[in-house]
Amino acid sequence: MRRTALYARVSSRRQEKEATIESQLAQLESYIEQNGYEIAPEHRFIDQAVSGQYLARPGLDRMRDEAQAGGFELLVCLHPDRLARQLGVQQVVLTELRQAGVEVIFLNQPALVDDPQGQLLLNIQGAFAEYERVVISDRMRRGRLYRLRHGQTVPPQTPYGYHFQSATGAQLSQWQVVPAEATIVKQMFACYTQAPNSLADVARQLNEQGAASPQGKRWNGNGVRRILRQPAYKGTAYYNRHQTDSSDLGQPRRQGQGRLRFPRYNLRPVEDWIEIAVPALVD
Repeated sequence: MRRTALYARVSSRRQEKEATIESQLAQLESYIEQNGYEIAPEHRFIDQAVSGQYLARPGLDRMRDEAQAGGFELLVCLHPDRLARQLGVQQVVLTELRQAGVEVIFLNQPALVDDPQGQLLLNIQGAFAEYERVVISDRMRRGRLYRLRHGQTVPPQTPYGYHFQSATGAQLSQWQVVPAEATIVKQMFACYTQAPNSLADVARQLNEQGAASPQGKRWNGNGVRRILRQPAYKGTAYYNRHQTDSSDLGQPRRQGQGRLRFPRYNLRPVEDWIEIAVPALVD
């Protein structure tokens, strides 16, 4: 009897709540049972609310490790895009499984012959899945920008002093003031503007009174600067201010040592910014 494993994945919390994982598992387990395969509980590899764009997935990592250790001979998955959305990622995983002697069965596609033509068809399907992911991502981005421009929602990321309240019924999403944090914000502005205090002076006073920073640590000058430069505290938050620039990733840093590991964020033209009215904390 062939030792079998299954892999299932959903990309978002919404899909998780809609029980699409359960529907995937039901189909996979039904196929395994009908064909008389044997599956151990530890060979049910599941990733919930995890993107298929990347290799770094807890369930996928465990599955790859177990395959390398010879833990199973057959992997059952619903569709190639559940294994990976990007063609390159998909090929990495399938090549590893093939080298480990693991056969992969996708239920929602015809069985492919293991020859150049079969591999070509699989690659074409992977390319379409990658294209679909880009289209869905762009559609969601444009929809989000439309709702923000028309006041139908607010950004879910809030600065210190605010809390994001999701939409409920007829009530649109909104930023709510966190009283304890708002008091500290007002104190910081007053301390900096009403007396000749430096950023370090403001941080020192906050630390002396035991006020925790947004990270729960001690305040420093850079943290104070970020608060004082936040326009939302005057009643106007901005969305779409920055765009990601990944062109220099891996290049030597212009200042300091090492190479750039994270993308830069450059300001967009002012006309692209989206203004959102929020509760003001300072005048």
